[in-house]
Amino acid sequence: MSWIHKNAINRTFNAFKRNKDKVYKEDIDALKTLNDLVENGHQKTVTENVLFAKLLCFCLNRMLLHYEDINQAIKECDFELSKSLNIQVAELQYSLNKLEELQRAKNLNSTSDLKDINKEKWSLNVVYSSFIATCNEFINDIKHYG
Repeated sequence: MSWIHKNAINRTFNAFKRNKDKVYKEDIDALKTLNDLVENGHQKTVTENVLFAKLLCFCLNRMLLHYEDINQAIKECDFELSKSLNIQVAELQYSLNKLEELQRAKNLNSTSDLKDINKEKWSLNVVYSSFIATCNEFINDIKHYG
């Protein structure tokens, strides 16, 4: 259950507690039923999307270690996940090319090799098709992610 839903239900429970003389047992039972329905619905959503849940947990963990603040970690995950897939793949392409460039710079044998240092190996099409293939491998192998 999200914090928003949990707080809304808690506020309603607290309102019932403050107004005990005006609240019937049936009202409390109805609210408990709604609470159970929301909790079960959220659990079902996560269970049906276990791969996403694991990746979000991984992302939150990395952001938490970096920012040392859970609220900031959640904001950063939300920011990253709000980017389109095209932007995410373009960022992946940039990182791959930057890593390749750094590795080539480490392995330079002479100054004549300098012209090759900025050569882009990872085109956007190559990165996108490789990403799609990897994504499909993960999805097809979903039995390992339960």
